[in-house]
Amino acid sequence: MIKKTAKLLLLAAVLNGLPISAHAQESILSIAQQREQAANQSNPPTRRNTTTKVDEIVTRPENISKDYGSKTSTRPQYVKGLKKPSKKDNTTIPSKKLKLVVPNQPKADLNTAAPGLPPVILPVRKKQIEADPYAPDGIRLGNINVLPFVGASGGYNTNPLGATKPKGSPLYQVEGGASLNSDWSNHAFNADLRGIYTDYTGVKGANQPEVSGKAGGRIDVTRDTKIDIETRARLSTESVSSINLPSGVTQRPNTYSYGSALGASQRMGNVVLSTQGSMDRFTYDPANVGSTIIDQSDRNQNTYALRLRAGYEVSPGITPFVDAIVDKRQFDKTIDRNGFKRESSGLTARAGTSFELTRTLTGEVAAGYGNREFTDRNLKSLNGLVADANLIWSVSPLTAIRLRAASELQDTTTAGASGVIYRRAGIDVEHALLRNLTLGASTEFGRSTSQGASEIQDSVTAGLRADYKLTKEIIFRTSYTFQKISANYSGGSYTSHLVLLGLRLQR
Repeated sequence: MIKKTAKLLLLAAVLNGLPISAHAQESILSIAQQREQAANQSNPPTRRNTTTKVDEIVTRPENISKDYGSKTSTRPQYVKGLKKPSKKDNTTIPSKKLKLVVPNQPKADLNTAAPGLPPVILPVRKKQIEADPYAPDGIRLGNINVLPFVGASGGYNTNPLGATKPKGSPLYQVEGGASLNSDWSNHAFNADLRGIYTDYTGVKGANQPEVSGKAGGRIDVTRDTKIDIETRARLSTESVSSINLPSGVTQRPNTYSYGSALGASQRMGNVVLSTQGSMDRFTYDPANVGSTIIDQSDRNQNTYALRLRAGYEVSPGITPFVDAIVDKRQFDKTIDRNGFKRESSGLTARAGTSFELTRTLTGEVAAGYGNREFTDRNLKSLNGLVADANLIWSVSPLTAIRLRAASELQDTTTAGASGVIYRRAGIDVEHALLRNLTLGASTEFGRSTSQGASEIQDSVTAGLRADYKLTKEIIFRTSYTFQKISANYSGGSYTSHLVLLGLRLQR
């Protein structure tokens, strides 16, 4: 019984954070065993002691660890109210009521385990990312959040037409739009609508309307089976120095596009299979060369495409994939202005990977090869390497870097040319200097190469911007954009500088 009580005392000491050395533990157990043997010899076999004498076992200084240091007492004391046993008194104290108190005992370190026990590993709490206090709240329509905005800006552009002989002009710009996002447990809906109109008061024919809209949804058939739907439309303008326009154009012609897509995806373990079919319509306004109007209806076309993709998730958030896109382009007019049949079929194969690492890296990157074959045998095949990327890297909660790249095999009406291979790549850096002050810088490089006509056009674009958020609803904005276009043909080169200062209201 004495040995058992000693073990309980040792356990109580460890639980209370008393650093008792291994040597002291062995001494206490040895003395307890001797006491127990002596008690068995002195007491009749029929009589059993239910209490334990602990006077010498507990109070001997040599049995207590000296790890407390010189500033602390090494002799434990009994709690007030309990009778301290003496050598003359045979009084015993029930082990369950025995408590030890060490004066000036330092607090136990929760990260340091007692001798003989495994180390204590406390979980490290992750620092929560604070929500942006200047982020717009939006307008709730049931389970859909609407984020509307309007804005107005003024500034100056040294070459709004993008002409070889520049003419500058002041400008004013108005914009508006809204984004919609659902907050449903299953399925999803999102939409983005925006429009910008830029009026150049000093140059005729340079005004630029820009309108784009996209709406899509996701239907969760099961946890692993999903259906995606999207519809889109866009109104834009074409620079007068575009490689697809004849030389001498005096105003920006409008271009229009609209289309829709339907797709489905299926997950089977780590394997992800998806397919998407799409249809798009492209139309072009006439181009003015002086007093002459050039009809561009031979560029109007319908494009039908089918994409197949297979991916394998090698780790959470990283999915390498391969995909193939087959498409067919049908023109409204069988023969263009130069007597060529532009109808064609294409195949593009790519390999890449997608990233979905929370708060770190999102997007995808891919590279491959594209080829187009024309109905007209007088046109050579249009082919070349393609690369696409859209990555967002969150370096920190304050800094984000976006990498983008795109490649297209475009059509043209240039005599003898099969088409144009258009490639571009850019990087955008954004940093929140203050909670309400964001600075940004961007640059982009591009090249358009006409196959069959040996025409090449290079572009360099760079910009700086700053947004100061006075409140959640009011933002002051300013920006500077530089653009330089270099071409190996007449009328295709120009330089421009654009400065804007404006105000944006959002909800």
